[in-house]
Amino acid sequence: MTALHHTPGPWDFDFPYIVAPDPSGRHPDLYIAEVAREDEDGRVPPEDEQDANARLLAAAPELFAALAELVGEIDLATPSARRAELVARAREVVAAVLAA
Repeated sequence: MTALHHTPGPWDFDFPYIVAPDPSGRHPDLYIAEVAREDEDGRVPPEDEQDANARLLAAAPELFAALAELVGEIDLATPSARRAELVARAREVVAAVLAA
């Protein structure tokens, strides 16, 4: 697998910004992305979707890590307690993204 080069998590959102701890320690946090609030042409989602988008973006590193672990563990021919643990973790992350 190719090494990832994204800013390490955990990410969080301080609306409208997606933020992460600064690995270098120079700043309290880094701005990863900004969820658009307005656009002169009206090309932004409704406010409730903006909040949901921010939660989803902030969860990206955790979602990817859970998915990567799950994919690495899946072996349909052999039952695995570890697989159940990873599926539960993936469900927790999805639930956190869906939480209002």
